[in-house]
Amino acid sequence: MWKYAFFKEPAPKVYNIGIIRYLKIYDPIVDGFKEGMAQAGYKEGINVVYHRYDVDKVGDVNVAAKELIQKNIDLIFAVTTVAGVGALKETELAKRTDIPIVFTQGNLAQRAGLVKSFESSGNNATGVAIDFVGLTAKKLELLKTIKPGVKKLGYFDAEHGDPAAMFALEELKIQAPKFGITLVPYRHTNPVGSAATEEIKNILQKIKPGEIDAYFHLPGPVMGFQNQPMIINALNRLKIPGVWLELPSVGIGGLFSYSQDLADLGKQAVFMADKILKGAKPAYIPVELPRQYFLYINLKTAREIGLTMPRTILLQANKTYDE
Repeated sequence: MWKYAFFKEPAPKVYNIGIIRYLKIYDPIVDGFKEGMAQAGYKEGINVVYHRYDVDKVGDVNVAAKELIQKNIDLIFAVTTVAGVGALKETELAKRTDIPIVFTQGNLAQRAGLVKSFESSGNNATGVAIDFVGLTAKKLELLKTIKPGVKKLGYFDAEHGDPAAMFALEELKIQAPKFGITLVPYRHTNPVGSAATEEIKNILQKIKPGEIDAYFHLPGPVMGFQNQPMIINALNRLKIPGVWLELPSVGIGGLFSYSQDLADLGKQAVFMADKILKGAKPAYIPVELPRQYFLYINLKTAREIGLTMPRTILLQANKTYDE
């Protein structure tokens, strides 16, 4: 008599993915990544487990990377240059370059030491880089179209600057003279936290009308999202137009930003993560730039500070806020 054998299907492989998110403003990148992973078939709690570390201090990035290495995760998703560099350094120190890294918001990835070239990283990392050179020039071009008379451009100069902030500032110093703009630094020395917030507040209170014609927002933890409403309110009171780093800043009252969509950056990184989890080596996956840049404008803020947006700018806008 025949007996039927019933075979259980093997359980699906469960991937353990570490996430290091540096700075809260970049939460949408993580959200976009997880959403994209789910669309690609990686269902949280079924065949993928995320080990997430949210950090706001540079030193904590390395701690997070060490812990993820000890967990023997399958891939590290590193949000920002700081997170990518920290993860790369720790995998090299631990001799665990078999752990792949996918970074995003990688500002000037080659100069930061994340990759050797866009064609091949030459290491265990790949990802989505940001072109500060092109972005800075475009933002200044938009600013001069919006307010042609801009001559003096203010910015916060952090003594303990984030690498991305230093790269952005270097490029701003190169590009500004091309537009007939003189830079006006507002120096501050405190690290992140309440001391930094208080220092920024004191600086803002001392800025007089006409002292600067516009403001340029640089990256970095001190200039993080938590301090932006205070900066925006001061600028709008002084009727100073602000050029913002990220698109969400426009939604809370910043005048305009030309930048990548953060959630889309996370989704773009999914294609790389998926290839790696299926066996590809990071060094063989070319580094990419964002798929698209967006122009966001706050029309309510423009009215409050006495600006009329040129039609040429409005036609370029991907999104406007008017309430």
